[in-house]
Amino acid sequence: DNFKPFRKRSMENIMVYSPRQPAKKRSSSLCSLEQYRALSQTFPDFPEKMLNCLLVQHNGNFHTVYKLLVSKGWSPKHNDRSRTKLSLSKDNDPHFTTEHFFGSEPTAEKHSLFANQPNGSYITYFRQNGSRVAYFLCLKDPRNKLCEIPISDPTGSEQLATLPNLLYPITDKRTRNHTWLPRLKQTECDLLSQPVMM
Repeated sequence: DNFKPFRKRSMENIMVYSPRQPAKKRSSSLCSLEQYRALSQTFPDFPEKMLNCLLVQHNGNFHTVYKLLVSKGWSPKHNDRSRTKLSLSKDNDPHFTTEHFFGSEPTAEKHSLFANQPNGSYITYFRQNGSRVAYFLCLKDPRNKLCEIPISDPTGSEQLATLPNLLYPITDKRTRNHTWLPRLKQTECDLLSQPVMM
């Protein structure tokens, strides 16, 4: 047994387990938030809603969005332009690309998501309490119970590697938006299904 009981949340009838291996100290959402701040401070005149839309369209690839803004004539405001550009990730952000990541915890739908799924099905999500963000992997165990395991990022890859019976990711088919990235200011974006024109 790779997990020790941590606590039981009786109101949702979900068992919570704590992995023996410690989670990474630097959370994925913090790294993404730092990059978001760096990008928005580099282009302070660029509208926030449009920046959010561009990040969604480019799967959270901050470097690509930086290059796109420069190519469209937006001038970086910092003197350390090259440093900002180099500090931005060239990778797609897992908050936007992990198919089994559901963004904020789907509290109301959680049991229905797993209702017709086999044992070994799982999803990941985050829970935000003020400024604190925690990620979780929720799985259907062999007893048909839902179990929740703390994880360090949206993918849950470290835990998935140690749990070979988790074979069935449940895909979130909803259209992603900037709220899949924790801690961002919650603003509406009406342009998510359309390319952003600049």
